[in-house]
Parts: sequence; structure tokens; C-alpha cells
Amino acid sequence: MDSEIKCVYPRRVAADMVAPLPLVKYEGEIELVEDESQLDSALAEISRESVLGFDTETRPNFNRGKSQPVSILQLAGAEKVWVIRLDPLAERLADIFKVLENPAIKKAGLAVQGDIKSLRARCAFSPAGFVDVSASTTKIGIINTGMKNLAALIFGERISKAAQLSNWASESLTKKQIDYAATDAWMSRRLFLEVREILKDPRTSIEPEPPPEPEKFNILEFVRKAIKKVSEKISPREKKRGDKKGGLLGLLFKKKPAKKPRRRGGRRRGGRGRGEKGGADSKPKA
Repeated sequence: MDSEIKCVYPRRVAADMVAPLPLVKYEGEIELVEDESQLDSALAEISRESVLGFDTETRPNFNRGKSQPVSILQLAGAEKVWVIRLDPLAERLADIFKVLENPAIKKAGLAVQGDIKSLRARCAFSPAGFVDVSASTTKIGIINTGMKNLAALIFGERISKAAQLSNWASESLTKKQIDYAATDAWMSRRLFLEVREILKDPRTSIEPEPPPEPEKFNILEFVRKAIKKVSEKISPREKKRGDKKGGLLGLLFKKKPAKKPRRRGGRRRGGRGRGEKGGADSKPKA
């Protein structure tokens, strides 16, 4: 009985299921790195880690077609998170990115290819040792692979994304921003380690939740949807006329109104007919 533990993970999680979960954030040591003296000591410590949680932050851009350079690189170790500001350290990017080229240090994140591309736009490097946690979680049946959803599904916890769209290129970061950046890198590392244990445990049988069965064909529902689709394409004026005749069906099958009989010539009430000369207001001949 103890030789096999079946793990069944939901394929997705609804937003109303995440909201009641306990809110968590990284509570350990955070080092904000923004000058060269801090960077040298930070790189020495980072190089001794075997697994790093990895993420980046970029100033949001609300103008279509434009993109902002990456502002923050955050790396989470076993007992510490480093939040590195790239703008004031622009001359040292090659040194910073040596960590990202080291295959001996695993860098675990979500959708890492986008982050790597953005970092390479600032300074060319050859990425090595990266692990995409999103790809690993799909192996246990999860298709909802955003960090907030994965934290809920794997740990039953909720993380805040309130600072995601803040100004990461600001001259100074707020405590809220620093906590947010550290939490994302920390959660990436936790997710990687947890999913790795699930996948390598020989007692665990991964049994993804089966997809929902396809709905049976319903002719009445099909007709209802077809009528609704046609109704959406009808102009408001036509739709209004159709409603008076009994809704859309009245519009589609309404009878043409009978033609009014043409008024023939003859005497008008209180005046002469069309065929007679003169009229009530015509002047008598001299």
C-alpha cells in the first residue's frame, strides 16, 4: 500500500479558488545590489550556489511597438535572494551574466526563454544551465503554468502580483517592489525543487486529470446558437422591426405588408375631383 502514492493534480485553477488561499512572500534575507562593491561580494556568494531561482523585471510599456530594456535580475539561493539593478551596473553586465553562462549552476524559472532574450538584448551571452519549470509541471498534468497558479496548485498558497506593472526603471525601488522581486525568484526555486522531487520519486505514479468529455450534439442548442449568431449581424433598426413581429423568427419569417389600394380620381371631400378644372381656391375667370 505504501509502495505507490498516486498524485493527481488539477489541470487548471479558477481565480475564485486562488483568492481565499493564504498570502505568502519571501521572509528571508534580501540583498539589493546596485553598486560595484555590492556586486563583487554578491557574485562571489552566488557562484557558490548550485540551484538558483531566476526571474527578471522590466518597466511596463503601454505604447504598442516599443519595448523597454530589462531593469532587474533577481536570483534566489538557498538562504538569500539577490535583487540586482542592471541600469546602474550597465558597465558590469558581462560579469553579471557569467553566472547565466555557468552550466554547473541551475537557473530555474518560468518561461525563461523570454527573459533570456531580453537579457541578451542588453548584453550578449551564451545561456547555460537554465530549467523551465513550466515545462516540468506539464509532466504532472498541469496546464495552468503561471507562477500564481502554480503556487496555488502545488503549495496551496497565494502570491501577490500587485507590483508587477510598477516602474522597475525608477532610480530607487520601493520595499513593495523589492519584496515582489525576491518572492518571484524564491517561488521559482521552490517550485523547481518540489516538482523535481515529485518526478524522481519511484513511489509516485503521475496520473494527470483526464480532459473533460466532449459534449453530445444538441440540435436545439445548435439552432439557438445559430439564431443568436444571425441576430448579432442584423442592424439595430432591423432587429427592432423584427422584435415587433415576434423576435428574430418574426423578422426572418414575417409576411410582407399588404399594399394599400391606390386612390383613384373623383371628387374630393369639400372640393373638385382631380379631373375637374379649378378648385376650391381657384380664381374665377375675368
